[in-house]
Amino acid sequence: MISIEQITFLNEIGQRSQLEDTIYPAPGKATLSDKLFLVCDGVGGENMGEEASRIACEEFGSFFEHNPPARGPLTDEYIREAQIYVLQQMGRFANEHPEAQRMTTTLTLAYLNGNSISVAWCGDSRVYHLRGGKVLWRSADHSLVENLVRHGDITEEEARKHPQRNIITRGLSASGSPSDIDSYVIRDIQDGDYIMLCTDGVLEQIDEKRLKEIVLSYNRNKMSLFMEYCEGITTDNYSLYLLKLNNNSH
Repeated sequence: MISIEQITFLNEIGQRSQLEDTIYPAPGKATLSDKLFLVCDGVGGENMGEEASRIACEEFGSFFEHNPPARGPLTDEYIREAQIYVLQQMGRFANEHPEAQRMTTTLTLAYLNGNSISVAWCGDSRVYHLRGGKVLWRSADHSLVENLVRHGDITEEEARKHPQRNIITRGLSASGSPSDIDSYVIRDIQDGDYIMLCTDGVLEQIDEKRLKEIVLSYNRNKMSLFMEYCEGITTDNYSLYLLKLNNNSH
């Protein structure tokens, strides 16, 4: 049985005028017994991105609460049903607030269910599985620059500074039909592994080398380590959940 040993979170405004990221559970509310975690980034430049991310987090949480998943990994059908419900709530809000018709958000989701962790994502917010500071797996962004990297047109380092790095190719939108949400099941969890959900603002300053330094540090206050790199420097909002895990089934 996979359990959580430590929870680290950030939900920071950075140097933006408003906070368009949302995390679930809300900042400071997560407990070691929670199973569902989300980090969403309202798309900048679109109307009311902060509402899009808030609604996505709250309503995914509501769907899971009222429609508990069956034991085992989340099915694609369950994730799609949850998304349809969330988009209905976004659409209802947009009908009452016409300025929100184009509101859009990214999605990262992790659900601990017994001996596996189901993750799902849409947009350029990212999921990592880390062990010993090494990235065992990470989600592939749905973004313009990720496509360029995949086709060999630019490098990973060039992507970090690319002028069009904020253009996403998928998102959850009040005005759109269900988007393709990618999913993955992590079954190989060992004591001391980490799962991280984060918005692209975290990745402004935190590359894989710095991430390794943070997770391997003897300092248990991981929040302060992230803040050393990001506070007063990162231009975007930056938000994350970092979960340190144990596997009691070994």
